[in-house]
Amino acid sequence: MKATYNQEDDVLWIRWSNEIDESDETEPGIIVDYDKQGNVVGLEILDASKRIKNFPQSVADSTSVINAKSFAKE
Repeated sequence: MKATYNQEDDVLWIRWSNEIDESDETEPGIIVDYDKQGNVVGLEILDASKRIKNFPQSVADSTSVINAKSFAKE
């Protein structure tokens, strides 16, 4: 799994896989990517520093890896 943050655009991307079949904006500014089986393989969070409580400022200058579980689309 890989997570990257773009400070200029304030976007956080979390990827479990690059095999994206479809994407869905589940709510404004939250985009979920799914594979062909309906599993979540990615997450894009717009305005990340405003949405995530205690968003670490150090993420702004680096690429971080975040531990997370896999989810399936209902």
